[in-house]
Amino acid sequence: MAFVDGLAKLIGIDNNQVFFLICQIFAIFCGCILRVYIPPGSSRSKQRHLFEFIIGVLVLYMGYGPYIIHLVIQAIPAYLMLVFLPLSFAQYGILIFSMAYLSAIHIYQLYTGNHSSVDISAPLMVQTQKLSSLAFNINDGVRIAAGIPVIRECHKLNAIARRPRLLQLGGYLFCFHNCMIGPSMFFADYLRFIEGREADRILDTDLQWRFNQKKDEIRVARAELLKQLKLLLLHTLLIVWAFSNFKPDRLLDDDFARKTFWQKYIYVTIACFAFRQRFYFAWTISCVANLCAGFGFSGFDDHGKPEYRFAANIHFLPIELGTSTKTILDAWNTATTRWLRECVYDRVPKRYAVWAVFVASAIWHGFHPGFYLAFVSAALITVCGR
Repeated sequence: MAFVDGLAKLIGIDNNQVFFLICQIFAIFCGCILRVYIPPGSSRSKQRHLFEFIIGVLVLYMGYGPYIIHLVIQAIPAYLMLVFLPLSFAQYGILIFSMAYLSAIHIYQLYTGNHSSVDISAPLMVQTQKLSSLAFNINDGVRIAAGIPVIRECHKLNAIARRPRLLQLGGYLFCFHNCMIGPSMFFADYLRFIEGREADRILDTDLQWRFNQKKDEIRVARAELLKQLKLLLLHTLLIVWAFSNFKPDRLLDDDFARKTFWQKYIYVTIACFAFRQRFYFAWTISCVANLCAGFGFSGFDDHGKPEYRFAANIHFLPIELGTSTKTILDAWNTATTRWLRECVYDRVPKRYAVWAVFVASAIWHGFHPGFYLAFVSAALITVCGR
């Protein structure tokens, strides 16, 4: 498209990133429509599920075209496992199958090196988390119904009493305000958002009452939305400045080779900071889309202020100013950290838990050697820190 080509040249990004930006702006617009014209409520749950599904398919098709068939191919066998396998086996089978399919896409992209083609791996990464967590949550619900205790309180909050209907599953998997790059959500949180039952996560009765009194104001989240818009502007300006002055391809220039050690160190540090801005920008605009749809409320903090941890996926300052590896890891890609904790760490013997988490995280990210260097280093630091 001439418009996309022109916009890409004007901004200085490739066409795929322009399509992503267009899709996110469209998702923000549709999120406002969902929140205002189809507000939460059990009587409107079908309309909300259907809206999520239709707009999600449209957003993904705008961004990835016919490649969205991979999402369907991954989802169908996983659903069939839920139907026909014992849940105690299905939860692990779905995790292994989803990761295997995602890995096949990662390997294909790595092997072909065809960067001009559309990379569907990001939505598949999000869907892998949704499918696997759904299986574990259903099994937890069955165990609770049978009187068997679960490992942690959060497993009880996320437990599901029965298998979701197809419309519910479609709305969950293709949820338009987080289907492209996340943050992923657990099905129980999605259902509470659709039906307006966010207060069910709150254990304190006084805070439940407070939410019910101010639920419309809390869902609008004006203060949090303004904060995220400011961060979005900041990351945009940092991207423009950093990539204009600290381009990574200059690392291969002869001029760079002649610089002193400290000049190289400063340049690489700022270049890495510039590269992270792309992730900050993408996750922040996705956070804005979630908030516009009315999704994100996760409870109240110690001061009684609403928190929106389900909408956000990064915390900028703790990442850049973190004083420990744990602080940085806990602030980066928080939805994935939550998924790894509840679907991997809690499900394997404690002696293997840390290594299982980092191995699963590395495979989930892909097969570039840098991932494994980073995650093995992080695992060693975590184990030594204990």
